[in-house]
Amino acid sequence: MLDRLSLTRFRREITRVLPAVIAGETRVIIARHGKAVACLVSMRDFDRLWSWEDDDLSGPKDPETGKRPGMQWVRETGWKASWPPLKPRPPEADGEAVAEKRKRWGLW
Repeated sequence: MLDRLSLTRFRREITRVLPAVIAGETRVIIARHGKAVACLVSMRDFDRLWSWEDDDLSGPKDPETGKRPGMQWVRETGWKASWPPLKPRPPEADGEAVAEKRKRWGLW
């Protein structure tokens, strides 16, 4: 569920809204003068968003080491995280070196 509250109403109802957000039952968009200015989400949702950003910037985690390949690898391969996940491109769409790196990182 997604609630949209004005800043004034959010201040009045924070004691009601916060437990529902913590439990993951809702997310809250906070509006000021009718314009969305902030969003309140659970830590679980925040961690998920943060993880997607890390995937976008530094590539996916290697399942064996738990490390990410880094920004240079992302630039070299053109890898881009997406949500929802898209179907992988066929290996012939990339050069052999790029296809090999993607295969090594389990992106097929």
